[in-house]
Amino acid sequence: MNCCDWSRCFLTLLLLSPYRTPPLRHPAAVQASNRERFPNAVVQYDWVSNSRGERLRTFITRPRGTSGKVAVIFFVGWLSCDSMEYPNGAGNDGFGALMLRLIDESGYATVRMNKPGVAESEGNCAKATFKDELEGWQAAFDSMSQYDFIDLDRVFIFGLSNGGGFSPLVARNRPVRGYLSASSWGRHPEWLGLWYDSPDGQYGRPAAFYQQLQSLNLGEIWQGVNAPTLVLHGAADTIMSRADSEAIAQIVNQVHPGQARYAEIEGMGHDLTVNGKFHEPLVATVMDWMRQRLADR
Repeated sequence: MNCCDWSRCFLTLLLLSPYRTPPLRHPAAVQASNRERFPNAVVQYDWVSNSRGERLRTFITRPRGTSGKVAVIFFVGWLSCDSMEYPNGAGNDGFGALMLRLIDESGYATVRMNKPGVAESEGNCAKATFKDELEGWQAAFDSMSQYDFIDLDRVFIFGLSNGGGFSPLVARNRPVRGYLSASSWGRHPEWLGLWYDSPDGQYGRPAAFYQQLQSLNLGEIWQGVNAPTLVLHGAADTIMSRADSEAIAQIVNQVHPGQARYAEIEGMGHDLTVNGKFHEPLVATVMDWMRQRLADR
């Protein structure tokens, strides 16, 4: 099977898969009394803006009872227009479950953002392009410098699903301690001929989003990564193939041998669940890997 065939298989699975993230929460439903709470972390709500002037909600957490600077995990989200905030818990959403556990148990600060038009963020997600979204991630990354408890010399970028493919663009060549990608991809799909939704949109995103995403040279992007990289992929993932995820580790290791590790989890699906439940061992896998990267220096 050639590269084009692999790419078409990837997109077919992505677009036709029965898996969907939970329904969007309307902005009116987001109230101060309905916010995330953690035993071991404090949440701070803030804003960043993209070039359209749209204010995008950010979520910054820090460990309770800490003084001085701590390492930080910057999460880059998925394709769909779903919120990265979970005031009522993550339920069966494996991505959310992993984030909430890392927020509460890692001892690190964390940063998340809701893309344009999601929950409190201004704009229209169904019309927002990849450029609009990427500018938000980059602005959120830049905003970390204003929080005195975040150690900018100890930054991890964790891309989830679609976010794991382009996550190096968020840092714009600034040094990070490590990249993590879960259920992600490192090759280009072929969009033409696989459209099943509306003429100008797919999976809740406009055609321009996919056109801009496809124009990325992911190989070149990951060749420029000179940081430890952990790629996580579920053997039961029906959306991203092993080759799509493994490509990230292969590209990084071609340029910087030994920098990337690929981990295949037996029985795990795209949503980080096994038999419908969040795969708990992922928490230890991720935290152990990050702690080792910090100990390496």
